[in-house]
Formats: sequence, structure tokens, C-alpha cells
Amino acid sequence: MTLGKRGIRLTAAILLTGAVALPASAATEVRVGVYHNPPKILLDANGWPSGILGDLLHEIARENQWNLTTVPCTWHDCLVALQAGTIDILPDVAFNAERAGRFQFHRQPALRSWSQLYRHPQTTLQAITDLSGQRVAVLQDSVQETELRHLLNEFGIAAELVPVNSYDDAFALATRGEVTAAVSNRHYGELHARDAGLVPTPVVFMPARLFYAAAPQADPVLLAQIDRTLESWIDNPDSYYYSVLQAWTPLVEPQALPRWLWPLASAVSLGLLLALVASLWLRRQVRVRTQELRTSEAQLRTILESVDAAIFIKDTDLRYQYANDKVARILGRPVTEIVGHRDADWFDQETASHLEESDRAVLTSGKRIVKEDVNRIHGHSDPVIFITVKLPLRRPDGSIHGLCGISTEITEQRRLVRELQMLSHHDPLTRLPNRRQLLERLRQCLEALLEQPRAGALLLINLDHMRALNEQLGQHLGDQRLQQVAQRLAGCAGAGELAARAGGDEFALLIPDLGVAPQDAATKAGTLARHILQSLARPYDLGGNVWHGTASVGIALFSDPQEGVDDVLRHADMALSQAKAAGRNTFRLFHPDMSAMLAARTGLEADLRTAIAEEQFVLHYQPQVDDFGEITGYEAMVRWQHPRRGLLLPVHFIPFAEASDHILALGDWVLRTACRQLAQWGQSPKLNQLTLAVNLSAREVLHPDGAQHLLRIVAESGANPHRLELELTESQLIEDFEATTERLRELRTAGLRIALDDFGTGYSSLSYLKQLPLDRIKIDMSFVRDLVHDANDVAIVRTIISLAESLDLEVIAEGVESATQRDILRELGCRHFQGYWFGRPQPWHDA
Repeated sequence: MTLGKRGIRLTAAILLTGAVALPASAATEVRVGVYHNPPKILLDANGWPSGILGDLLHEIARENQWNLTTVPCTWHDCLVALQAGTIDILPDVAFNAERAGRFQFHRQPALRSWSQLYRHPQTTLQAITDLSGQRVAVLQDSVQETELRHLLNEFGIAAELVPVNSYDDAFALATRGEVTAAVSNRHYGELHARDAGLVPTPVVFMPARLFYAAAPQADPVLLAQIDRTLESWIDNPDSYYYSVLQAWTPLVEPQALPRWLWPLASAVSLGLLLALVASLWLRRQVRVRTQELRTSEAQLRTILESVDAAIFIKDTDLRYQYANDKVARILGRPVTEIVGHRDADWFDQETASHLEESDRAVLTSGKRIVKEDVNRIHGHSDPVIFITVKLPLRRPDGSIHGLCGISTEITEQRRLVRELQMLSHHDPLTRLPNRRQLLERLRQCLEALLEQPRAGALLLINLDHMRALNEQLGQHLGDQRLQQVAQRLAGCAGAGELAARAGGDEFALLIPDLGVAPQDAATKAGTLARHILQSLARPYDLGGNVWHGTASVGIALFSDPQEGVDDVLRHADMALSQAKAAGRNTFRLFHPDMSAMLAARTGLEADLRTAIAEEQFVLHYQPQVDDFGEITGYEAMVRWQHPRRGLLLPVHFIPFAEASDHILALGDWVLRTACRQLAQWGQSPKLNQLTLAVNLSAREVLHPDGAQHLLRIVAESGANPHRLELELTESQLIEDFEATTERLRELRTAGLRIALDDFGTGYSSLSYLKQLPLDRIKIDMSFVRDLVHDANDVAIVRTIISLAESLDLEVIAEGVESATQRDILRELGCRHFQGYWFGRPQPWHDA
């Protein structure tokens, strides 16, 4: 035990003595379970809790007037006692959903850790796949046991998990060779692996948050006191918390160098003696420096071989001079066979050519490059995708003698992105584009009318009597008809036209350009509708059953760039209703009075200008909560208190504001008002930890002085920038991605949080996500709405959460309207929520 640890423990003992001396009426009796897991928790010589979490608990007890009673137990017995309520608090408990149902947890983690496998020096263990057929010692009933078993199952690895009662037992089995490896947390491993003769492996898993768990029937005040104390410590780098962590950090004692005793002859002259002493001193320095170099080289080698990235060095002839174990595993060759060879020996011609091109660019320009590579390795059927950083290596005189590369594989992340894009924009049953993609394409068509006036059409197609088919033949044959309808409709679509499934038994055909003058558009659209009706009226072979079915079609023409997506959809839907009312198996055309619509839109824009000048807007606030149901912040949502039309939602005026410069003035008002509210919260001890999310327009960010202007508003309000979150949608970012990213990075550097709103409804590109300075992504409510009934939406949400975890981003789901939706989201790994189930948007005085 180092002097720093003894000092911390002595201080803790003195503090504890003071706590025990309090009057009985002022102190709370707290029974603490203690198991042996140094350096996090252990019993000292006096039987008191010690270690990192033990010392912290002493100080928490002193500050909150607790009397601690120590209950020594093994890990398994401690968990049993905690659930039974025979102890009140158990340190060093990793949080998971299963334990959240058995115990109580506070919010602020006391410590963060991870798990790692340690092996005997004579065994080999480089990857999780090496555990096939091996035995692994793991702490019984621990989260490590559950997670490792799950990890092995995911990889299809048959390994035997040997349960033990302590990490000491696990390390002892590995030292004796009775198991291939032992699992421990990184704190215990750093402290004891070397003494046990074990070495760490590159197999690391289960990042964990550690808590003081409380019994189910324990007083919740205990957890609130723990949270309050931990939060005050963690925000202060000079606090007792960081002193304890520093004191318990394992130190490596330097090895004493051997002393060499040299016989001195009395007859040697003083000059020879001095020369001999100088020689010995120089030789000793050489040995010391040599040992230091060997130690540094060994440490560097350990790092290079442990990281999950391919690291290599090439000379100016592009021959490998160094490759770490990751390169060898990727190429399926030992390092000795790789060194001295070129990429053409391992990759196909196209891949080798691309790699040589980027290598030459580094050697020629002398600059660092970052590139995404799709590599095809000889003997591998599937390509492997990497993000690669290459930088030149220079001699002391500045000349370049080679390059160093670091490649991180992102194949799985790209697969997740492709899966997400497919699920987000295609119907899984018919493989047609879904409603989301249909609306996006329709929006693009309407925007294109500004540059090239033309006539287009949207045809909504509803299948007649689908309910009767499902009732007579069953849902599975009904699905077969939907698939056949999709094939026929796709055959009716020409080049550049989009056939889509709008939902249920409704399909759509989007024709961006009818190729005729506007006055002839109705005739052309009617001809297309008749062709579709004839195609869909042909008999269907459904599992040997012949079904005769028809359809109804509603047509909406569009040629006015002022029309919106909702307008076209509404017109097509009205026409479809008329077709059904006319007896089905027919079509109807809707042609609105454009002048009347334009006049109404012009009037609303004039009212908007007045509303901004007179500040006719109000902000409503909707709560955002965490996994424990605690409110962590709010989202500010603007409403227009129209003098004649009443309270208007953003959908009724934001599109008009976006289309003009009004959005800049309106955005200024929203941000200033929200920041003033945030500054008021900062004066209240109960509210100063809340965050406030504000929706931002891309035009506000892309304004030449956009970022600095926003920061000035925040500074003038006195609001804490770390509690302000700015939200942008994916579609807004794409308008000018590079400029937007640069401005967002500037805002984030100043302390503001950045969130990506409506995630999954836009582009969902991995290359975009990796470059954006994000803190959080919001799962769009369209995915949450049908979670209970739609397996496709469940798959989308699971994919989004997996992608966010791989990029270390926080996830919040919006539009949560029921406990069932919240529970499904919890099971999928979501920990933050927003929606009507937790509270509707309302003015702050009503919040």
C-alpha cells in the first residue's frame, strides 16, 4: 500500500469516527455489504470498507450523517443479502436492466470500468474466437458472466465458463493452468495480474457504470444523498473524489539496478582510478538507457499489438517494413511473410491500384490524408471497408523515407447503415419504396418546378375489397396479392417515375414529368390511370386460388412551385375518395383552384411579417426524461398566437418562414426567449441542471455570421451554454454539409450540445455521422408510433441504437405516447424519452 493510499484511508477513518460520534437522533444506520475486489472494494485490517469505493463511502457517510455497519460477504452472498434487505447498500454493482428490476440505483455512476481477459504467459489468446473449446474463469452471478456468455453465443463460440467466488480464485485457476483465461475488471487486473504471473489480452468487453446499489425496500433518500455528494465531487477536479482515485492508482515500483563492486588495487595511480570510474559510469549509463529503450519498445509493442486497428509502415518503394498483428489477421498471413511485400501480393488489382495511388499522394505531397477504402483480399469473397489515416515519415533533415498507416475496419457499421437506409426507405413486404421515400421524392419534384416549369402527377391507388380477401383466404395470401400488385405497378412505371407502397393496401405512382403541356396533362394522366386499372384488374393466382380484384385511383396534378407536399397528397386523397364513391374500379382527377390557394398563402405570409414585428409568438416546453423517469430537460417549441386563427402549430407557418428571410428573425426570437428561460433556471438549485433543446434552421447556421451571432445571443442572456442543445434535421444538414459542419463544430467547441433531429427519415449516411460534431440523435416519432405492431419499426430502432452506440452518441426517442412504447424502447437499449406519455408541450408557468 502506497503512502497516498494510507493517507486517504486514515483520513476516511477519522471522518468515520466523527460520523459515529453524532447523536443517535441525527444519524442514519446503514448496513454495507463488502466483498473482496481490490482496489475497488475490500476490508482493511480493522474490518472497515476500504479501496476506491470504500474510501468514497466513508466520506459520503460523514457528509450525510450515516452510521456504517460492515457486513462481509462473498459477491454472490452480497447480492442475495441486498435483495433480501439484510444489507442496505452494496458498492461496486454494475447497472443493467435485469438488476434495475431487483435493486435501486442512483443516477450518477460512482466509477466507470470495463472487463478484460488475462492469460498465462505460455498460452495464446489474441481474439474472442481463440476461446473456442477453452475454459474461462468468471465471477459467479456477475454481469461479466452474463455479457461474456452472450458475446460467445453471438459469435457461435463453444467455450466453458467456470464460475468462481472471487477474482483471486479466477486468477489462481489461470496461474495453475486449470483455465485458459480469467475475467476481471480492469482495476483488479491492473493491480494483481502481474503478481499472479498473468498478462492482459486484447479481449476487452462490457464497458460498465458502477454504482452503490440499494435494497428494494431501502430509503430512496440514501440514493439521493449519494447522487448529491458524487455530483458535487465530480464537477470539482480538486475534490476528495479525485484524490481517492489518484491514491488507489497502481504504481509500478522501479526495479533496483544491481551494484557492481570492483576491486581496487592500491597500486593503481589516481589518474587510472579516475579513468576506470569514468568508464564504469559510462557503461552503467549505457545499460540503464538500453533497459529503458527495451522497456519503451516492449510497451510500444504491447500497445501496437493490442489496439483494434491495422497499423503498418511502408518505405518509398511501398514495401511493408512493419505490420502489427491486426494486419496479419486481416491478410491471413504471418507478419514475417508480409514484411518486404507490396499490396499487389495480397489484394486484387483494383484495390492495389487505389492503395498505391493514395500512398503516392502522401509521399509526394508530404501531407496527412484520411480516406475510406473498400479492399478486396485474395481468397475473400466479400470486400472489407476501412477508414485509413496515412501520414509521411520524415528524417531529421525533413526528407520523407516512408509512410505510416492506421486502418480501422468499419464494414459492420456500413452494413448497419445500409440496413437502416433500406428499412427506412423501402417496404419490407413488396420491396417498393415506402411512404417516406415517396414524400421525399415528391418534395424534390415540387422544388424542381422552380427551375423547370412542367406538369407532374401523383396517382394514389387503393385496392378494392382487400378486407374481403384477407377474411376469405387469409392474411398470408393477402400479402401475396400485395406483392403481385407491386410487381405490376412497377411494370407500369416509366423511367424516372416512382412506384411506391404508401401503406396498407394503398400504393402510389409519382410521375415527375408528364412530358406534355399543362393543358394536356389531365389527358395523359387519365390514360396512365386506365392502364394501371387494367393491369391491376387481371386475375391473381394466390396459392392455387384465382382472385379477381380491382382498384380505385385518385390523381392530383401539380405544376405550381408554390404547392406543398401536403397539398398534393390531400388533393390526390380527395380524388381517390371520389373514385371510391363513384363505385370503385375507376379514377378521378382533382384540379384545385390555384389562384385561390395562392391568395390564401400570400395572406398568411403577410400575417407572418406582422407577427414577427409584434412578437405574436409563444414558447411551449415539452419534458425530456431519463430511464428513471426523472426530467433531465425540455424542448422549446414555438407557437403562433394568431389574432384571428388562434394558436397555430409550426407546421402551419414554419415552411413559409423557411422560404423567406422571416426564418432568421423568428429563429432569433425563439433562441433569445429560450436562453432567457434557461438563464432563469440557472438561478434555481432545483432547475439549474436542466438542459433546453431548441430547433435551429440551417439558414441560421449558414448565415455568414451565423455561429458567432448565436453565441452572442447565448452570452447576452447569461444562460449556461453547456445546458443548451441545438437541434437540426438531417435534410437541413445536406444543403451545405461542409459549411454546416464547420459552424456546428464552432458552436460545440464553445460548449453547446448538438443534436440530430428526426433521425432515420433523411440520408442516414455513416460518412456524414462520423464527421458531424454530435452529442445526441433523436429517433423520429414515425418509427416509435407503430413499435407495438410493426416489426419493421422495431428493427429500424434497434439498428439506430446500435449505430449510435458504435459512434458513442446518446439516443433519445421522441413521440412516446404509451408505457408499452417506452418499455419496448427500454428493451432495445434506449435510455432517454420524450412524448405525450411524459407531458405535452405547454407554457412554462403550466409545465
